[in-house]
Amino acid sequence: RRDVKTVGFFFSEKDTSSVLSNDTATLNLSANSNDLSEEQHQREKLRKRDALLSKVESRDLVKFGFIPEFVGRFPILASLESLDEDKLVQILTQPKNSQIAQYRCLFGLNGVKLEFTDDALQAIAKVALNTGAGARGLRTIMEKFLLDVQYEVPGSDVTRVVISGDVVRGSSSPQLERESHASPESDASAECVEEGHSEPLRAKGRP
Repeated sequence: RRDVKTVGFFFSEKDTSSVLSNDTATLNLSANSNDLSEEQHQREKLRKRDALLSKVESRDLVKFGFIPEFVGRFPILASLESLDEDKLVQILTQPKNSQIAQYRCLFGLNGVKLEFTDDALQAIAKVALNTGAGARGLRTIMEKFLLDVQYEVPGSDVTRVVISGDVVRGSSSPQLERESHASPESDASAECVEEGHSEPLRAKGRP
């Protein structure tokens, strides 16, 4: 194997100390360099880990604890890349039934247009990374700053809700645009159909 000191799950005792010292020196570059931010160092750390996992072989799984009979039934081994901010933003926006699309549909049932700034999407992704929630925690993060608005919008004259990065970070409230002569039906209600929601979510209301 090439570079046996950095590939796989287990090392011999004689290699452990050298490997740990090399890894520590690599990861501590952030303390000695001022031109890279902590976020960039984290990305580099994840990139190196992904590179190592992509080289995992069957014998690594056997050393990890899987029995050979079990490992032999997998002709192909594939590793998953770590999620960064850009990937989390893609998860938020690109799928047909994404979290952003669901909330826009939910607000559209009341004729309200829901908008997120680019800074807001990045802030949501950053919170998910910092808390370790990952992709599964995106809805919980969004629910925290959208809960009160979901109760305020139904039956009101609000026609547009704008979510900025400050709203996600908790330093501001959602921007509400009101129109005194707004009709109950608007183009926002059509977003559920346009984004592929055959059975849109029901609007929330107070019990």
